[in-house]
Amino acid sequence: MEIYNLCVEVTRRCNMQCEHCLRGDAQNKDIKDYVMSKFLTSNKITYISTVTFTGGEPFLNLESINNFIDLCKNLDIGIGSFYIATNGKTYSNEVLNTMLKLYSYCDDNEISQLHISNDIYHSNEGQEQEIINKLMLFRFTSLKDELDYKHVIAEGRGVEIAELNGTIDNARIIKAEKNFKDFEELNEYTIYLNVDGDVLSECDLSYERQSEEKLFNIFNPKCCTFEMFFKNNEK
Repeated sequence: MEIYNLCVEVTRRCNMQCEHCLRGDAQNKDIKDYVMSKFLTSNKITYISTVTFTGGEPFLNLESINNFIDLCKNLDIGIGSFYIATNGKTYSNEVLNTMLKLYSYCDDNEISQLHISNDIYHSNEGQEQEIINKLMLFRFTSLKDELDYKHVIAEGRGVEIAELNGTIDNARIIKAEKNFKDFEELNEYTIYLNVDGDVLSECDLSYERQSEEKLFNIFNPKCCTFEMFFKNNEK
């Protein structure tokens, strides 16, 4: 089975408390290797066109990013490209080594990207220009566009900003789709794997809503794979 866009939530920890954060309050949770392994093996994944590592702040759990690459290598799962958004507050030799390892493993890095958040919300939380300058040395790094309050997603802490600014009724409210009949239809969406093993078709949900909107959980014996999910949807 090939996946067009897989988003892996490697951590719910964060070293910032941005007032617009769509996730909500940070949690002291990291994804476990057995969660990633079970997802990949039980669904018989053979290729991932783009893998996104997210959080939280993904650079706070570089170990799981490295382990995911190793899992894919051991399972002979190819990866085309990657995407990571970081808050620009973390840099180390481990970051450097992890990014080079990820870049080297991907076989089509035309669109691989490390995005640095670039807005007043992250700036207020103590972004360091020296760290940003180091991250910008990667050829695949760029600054995200400035985020206007009108475009803040109404999830997590972002709900309060949307309500205060009267944008709550705009298209920033996320609606998750659950009614998929086959993988071809589902693959038009981002497949999201969170730290708890929940699989979703939407990447921009708060931690609170993720458990409510999941397609299935990989540890649920009644529905733990895409194949079982599609069969259940046929009923």
